[in-house]
Amino acid sequence: VLRGLGEHERSARVLEAYMKYVVDRPRLGFLGFGIGDVEALALLGKRNEALARLREVVDAGFRSPWFGRPWGLRDDPYLESLRGEARFRAIVAEVDADIARMRERAAQAQASGDWQPLLALATQGEGRVAPPKDE
Repeated sequence: VLRGLGEHERSARVLEAYMKYVVDRPRLGFLGFGIGDVEALALLGKRNEALARLREVVDAGFRSPWFGRPWGLRDDPYLESLRGEARFRAIVAEVDADIARMRERAAQAQASGDWQPLLALATQGEGRVAPPKDE
């Protein structure tokens, strides 16, 4: 909102304060901040740092915001400054492919009634659900 009103300095102060706030907070989970830091960095024009953090959060298991956000990574308005970056497009493609694999696995489990393979994946905890890149 502040950026839209032309208050770039004030906006930057708010975003920097947010970055300090999330340092000791959980990233993932119901109360996690997800990619809030990535969005803040992108808005601050720190594209390389934003892309590095996005890579970290995706590697940690983030796939899409689910609470109060009607968009995914590709459409996130706060990540507009990253859309032209090849690294961003590659990460988005990876996440989209991973989500497609998850949906397919869920459809297979539902069709077969065998949820054990998905339950086994869920018990692994953190990280990627996708198969290793060499598969």
